[in-house]
Amino acid sequence: MNAPKSPTRYRVTFKDVDGKFFGYSVCTWLDEPKAVVLATTAHLAKGEKQKIYEVARVERIGDGEPHTGDVLDRMEW
Repeated sequence: MNAPKSPTRYRVTFKDVDGKFFGYSVCTWLDEPKAVVLATTAHLAKGEKQKIYEVARVERIGDGEPHTGDVLDRMEW
């Protein structure tokens, strides 16, 4: 497997049981599944009462260095 040439930014949007949407921007050297895991972990770490019911969408929002507020895997950086 070839390593990516640059990190990718994603917007991961979740839906809760009430049908409300919420999301996180993520920057990772890996792929969409890794972005979902990072966003889920960040949400759980915040201790939010809003529960994840489903992944509504994962959108690629760019390449390059992370932006302020992006969720990151500290092992990748």
